[in-house]
Amino acid sequence: MHWMTPKNLGKDKFDVVTVNPPYFKVPDGHRINPNQQKAIARHEILINLEQVIIVASQLLKMKGKFFIVHRPERLAEIIHYCLNNHMGVKNIQPFAPQKDHETNLVVVEAVNNAPTDGLVLNNPIIVHNSDSSFTDEIENIIHENKAASTKTENKKYYFYCLKCADGSFYGGFTDNLKKRIEAHNSGKGAKYTKSRRPVNLLYFEEFDDKRAALKREYWFKHHDRKWKENFLTEHNVKF
Repeated sequence: MHWMTPKNLGKDKFDVVTVNPPYFKVPDGHRINPNQQKAIARHEILINLEQVIIVASQLLKMKGKFFIVHRPERLAEIIHYCLNNHMGVKNIQPFAPQKDHETNLVVVEAVNNAPTDGLVLNNPIIVHNSDSSFTDEIENIIHENKAASTKTENKKYYFYCLKCADGSFYGGFTDNLKKRIEAHNSGKGAKYTKSRRPVNLLYFEEFDDKRAALKREYWFKHHDRKWKENFLTEHNVKF
């Protein structure tokens, strides 16, 4: 079997799976593109629609989201396979190339282990004006995505250390230090700190990379009290 399985990637590990799979079934008795890469990209040679959805459902966490871009004529199959794999289809966004043209693409959103009610079918988004330029709606989508990308690029992440009311230390991760400390002191930050309030911020480190901040948190939490005291002392933190 050529298609990727959760064994390769990790089952129940992903919040979102997005896929733009081959749109067309392999035609019986018909020629396909002689270019192998194009043929694989366009036709279900190595994996078919049902297999894509099976794998996505297994990769996703509980309530994880699945997004698929496909042809409208395959919509019934998409819904059928999603339901068969315990994914509730929640949103369908059609796209049409120009005004008064039929829909030629759909983006389907499904949620893993979600009820089947609550489906929203949106009006088609028109992609191009008559002069082939993008419509205002598409331009807005592009600009919103660029703004979101810039915001993400400028985002900061933090590893932090708290001193709890009982004298113990707590290491955490956040992308908003002020709000996170407030959450801890309101009893909504973490189970550990809820019964050890108030907490005070002793130390923090700033990161551009989310994974680096998470690794720092993990690294701190997996040491004993003596090691944490030495760490804080080395960083000139009085506790």
